[in-house]
Amino acid sequence: MSTSLPSVATTMNRQRDFPQLELVGAWLEELQARTVFIVADPEGYAASGAAGRLQGLLGQRAVTLFNNVGRPPLESQVVAGVAAFRAAQPDVMLAIGGGAALDLAKAVNHLAAQVVDPSLYLRRKPGGAMPGKPLMAIPTTGGSGAEATHFAVIHADDGMIHFVAHAHMRPQCVVLDSSLLGALSAAEVAGSGLGALALALESMWDIQANEGTIGYAQEALRLLMEHLENEFYGATVEGRAGLLRAANLAGKSADLIAPAFLIAAAGALSVRTGVPYGRLAGVLLLRLLDYNRQVSTADCADLRGPNTVQMRFVHMAQSLGVNSAEQSVERLTQMLGALQIPARLGDLGVQLAHVQEVARLLPSKLYAHNTRRLSPQNLNLLLSGLI
Repeated sequence: MSTSLPSVATTMNRQRDFPQLELVGAWLEELQARTVFIVADPEGYAASGAAGRLQGLLGQRAVTLFNNVGRPPLESQVVAGVAAFRAAQPDVMLAIGGGAALDLAKAVNHLAAQVVDPSLYLRRKPGGAMPGKPLMAIPTTGGSGAEATHFAVIHADDGMIHFVAHAHMRPQCVVLDSSLLGALSAAEVAGSGLGALALALESMWDIQANEGTIGYAQEALRLLMEHLENEFYGATVEGRAGLLRAANLAGKSADLIAPAFLIAAAGALSVRTGVPYGRLAGVLLLRLLDYNRQVSTADCADLRGPNTVQMRFVHMAQSLGVNSAEQSVERLTQMLGALQIPARLGDLGVQLAHVQEVARLLPSKLYAHNTRRLSPQNLNLLLSGLI
């Protein structure tokens, strides 16, 4: 018996959301796809059960698996992926894994469709672009929200940080199957959840935050506060579904404005230290939240003024279950402790030289999105105090 695709309402970012991995087969049939290119995190692809479950769904189709996935994704892996993608000439792409695999897939699919050399494109970012192949994103961590966004942060082997964004990069379809999260360890749950938390909160304090971003982010925060700490101590079906949905909502929020400062900073530190992205994002989030909540007329980067920004911090506090921005910092400090993550970068192995290099290399466009004016010098001082 064939499985037909459900009728799914179109979301604000024009994606189709499917609740079960088994619907991949019907989607492939709908597109009459005969060749499939899969970008997958090798560990997550197997551990989540996606590899085994997809085998029958892919049938006799020609499949190319690309699993050279770094955490976070590197420029050299994007270039290799583009070459493999062009050689395979697939009809569609499947992206399976956490944020690194999904971002890598989005970048590969997009850059493979362009005439410009991929490394040159990352540096020049021409305005016009051709669309890539149909892309379905299948998250297996419930943390990055990358399945819902139209951008990616790519780290060059020489240390440079590339932010690439285009409407064509957003996956057309997303599978939100919480059974794929069943094998996550407690540490992976903590890191994934903190990644989603950072994305949601940054989407609320971004200078372009609006009713749409705030609405998505608030619902994401509600789910994270309900489930994250509980899931760290024991997996439940409802809890894993809640974390997956929270990450997706955080991604939908971010997709409207593309806040990527925390993503880029945590990713850059991860490249240099080997510390998982989510753990770093949680510590950075705490410091930046404390910095931004003290925004004033003199340093407010949001043209709507500090009063508007302060009201957003009130909304954040309410979503976190507290009464003020100051209490938000206290609540997140408590959460880091519950998730067994130190509140200082130095305790994670980050050194002063790492902070100085990352502060210098982060693109100025990302600094400009922060609600309180921030410079490489400011960031260096902020984070050096955590070493």
